[in-house]
Amino acid sequence: MADIIKKLKLKKVGGVRVVSTALKIIWIFTIFLLVSNFSSNYINLTMNLAEQIKLINQLLIRDLKDLHIFATNQYEIFQYSGNEKDAVNNIAESSRKNFKRPSAMAVGIKADGTMVFFASENEIEDVSFSDRAAMDKILANFKEGKTEDTLNFRFNGKDYFGVYKYNERWDMFIIRAEQYKELYRESIRIFIYIAIIILLITLTCVIAGIIILQHLLRFISIMTDQIMSMEHNQQMGLINMEGAVND
Repeated sequence: MADIIKKLKLKKVGGVRVVSTALKIIWIFTIFLLVSNFSSNYINLTMNLAEQIKLINQLLIRDLKDLHIFATNQYEIFQYSGNEKDAVNNIAESSRKNFKRPSAMAVGIKADGTMVFFASENEIEDVSFSDRAAMDKILANFKEGKTEDTLNFRFNGKDYFGVYKYNERWDMFIIRAEQYKELYRESIRIFIYIAIIILLITLTCVIAGIIILQHLLRFISIMTDQIMSMEHNQQMGLINMEGAVND
C-alpha cells in the first residue's frame, strides 16, 4: 500500500506538477462508479418508496374496512346497552390491534372536526381535527356523494397519509393513517446501509484498479522517471526499458 501511494504522488517537471496517467484514470473511474451507484441507489429507493406507499394503502383500506364493520356493530350494541362510552372505547381498542408501527393512528371525526374516538400509541395535544384543508376535502367529497377516499393531512404537528370512510350509524368519518416520517425513516436507513456498502465496494475496486493500472502502465512510469532525471541533470540519454520488460 505504501508503495502504491508513493507511486501516485504528484511529481514536478520543470517546476510544474504532473499528474500520472494512472491517477487520472483512477479518479475518473472512481467518480463515474460513485455517481452511477448512488444514482441507481436513489432511483431504487424512490421506486421502492412508491411501491411501499401503494402496499401500505392497501393494508390501510383493509384495516379501515374491518374497523368500519366493527364500529357499525358497536353502534348496535350501544343502542341495546345504552353505554356509548364503552362502545367508543371498544372501537379504539379494536383499531390498535392492527397497528404495525408506533406512529399508526385511527380516528373518528364529526363534520365539525370533533373527535368521537382516537387510537394511537402516542399522546396527542389536539382534541379536535384541526387540518381545515383536509376536512374541507372530506366534506366536499361527501357533498358529491363520495364517502371514502385517500387523505393527506396534518395532525398533532405531524404529517400523515391514510384513507377514510363515512360511517352512517355514528355519523362520523373514520380515518386510518400512518405517519410519513416513520416510512421515510425506514427508507433512509436502508439508503445509508446501501451507501456504506457502495463505498466499501468502490474502495476495493479503486485499490484493485491502482494495482492493475500500475502494472499495465509501468512503461510510462519508467519513461517519465528517466525523462525527469534527464531534465534534472540537463543531459540527454537512452531510456532503459529492460527492467519493465523483465517484469
